[in-house]
Amino acid sequence: MSLTSKVLALVTSAIHVSYHPQIPTYYYFTSCASALAAILYLPTIHHHTTRSFRELGDTLLRFPGLPPLKASDMPDALYDRDDPAYHYFLNVATCLPKSKGIIMNTIETLEPRVIKAIRDGACVPNEVTPPIYCIGPLIVDAKDRAVGLSDASLECLAWLELQPEKSVVLLCFGSRGKFSEVQLKEMAKGLEMSGQRFLWVVKSPLNSNRTEPDLEALLPKGFLERTKDRGLVMKSWAPQSAILRRESIGGFVTHCG
Repeated sequence: MSLTSKVLALVTSAIHVSYHPQIPTYYYFTSCASALAAILYLPTIHHHTTRSFRELGDTLLRFPGLPPLKASDMPDALYDRDDPAYHYFLNVATCLPKSKGIIMNTIETLEPRVIKAIRDGACVPNEVTPPIYCIGPLIVDAKDRAVGLSDASLECLAWLELQPEKSVVLLCFGSRGKFSEVQLKEMAKGLEMSGQRFLWVVKSPLNSNRTEPDLEALLPKGFLERTKDRGLVMKSWAPQSAILRRESIGGFVTHCG
């Protein structure tokens, strides 16, 4: 990555243009090695079954270097074989081995088993695996993260500054961390009974078409009013890294993704 000019685009489809003229092309994979192994192995699974992951349900998928994973736990974009998103990822998976190298945002000591499986060629059994370069962790500078924060995010950070040191527990479950309405109500009851200060990021429940959650409808009646002096509920997203740097944070309940 150049230190003197910004990267304007990472274009996956460019590999089709560069492959035949033999222009050296390197693929920058921004996720972890575990995700790369799953993507690389996707064509193998695709050729071994005609069923979608949605249909396979609790069938265990065995990716090289990874623990068994239920088909139902695959990302939503890969659920249906007829979905254009599925074919996009399938195309990416077939392009990756054709590159001159794959650059990953990880470190070898963090994911040694799966990195070895990739390098040994277990994820692309019918092709040659290109060299793998681990250059992580790549972390966005805190100043850059602060640019463009919403009013709600700024209010959240201001609220944290008013709380005692190590007194607040953060509940945040990632971009795909969704729960049913029943689960959300149970979590709310637990928070209220605990008496603990909290910052809770709530998404729309499973099977909901709403882009933002209706907190009054999802949470127990009166919950927001009863806990307003010690708790803050944010809709959909919060600046997690900035929050975790605040001295008032004393605990973190997360999906560990």
